Amino acid sequence: MICTCGATFKESWLCDKCGQPYKKRPPFEIIAEFDAMVAETMFPEGAQVKANDTVIILNCLKMMFQLKTPNAGIVHYFFDTDDYVMTGDVLARIE
Repeated sequence: MICTCGATFKESWLCDKCGQPYKKRPPFEIIAEFDAMVAETMFPEGAQVKANDTVIILNCLKMMFQLKTPNAGIVHYFFDTDDYVMTGDVLARIE
């Protein structure tokens, strides 16, 4: 289990890092801010990611844009490499 501070719970229901009790955090969605092509997904589906990890690279007008996650969790993708995405599309969810 992952705490809202990004630390992992071990055996107890209290976080080892901040001491807060475990509570489920709502999923975070990574949304396309512009039309682009998914150049690369950096982790396999269902992989554990850390805060500030690059999870998707978008290609727009031959420029690469790295999309990072603000928190730790498990990544679930909604698009594959070489798919075209439109502004507002949900690209991935971090749970």
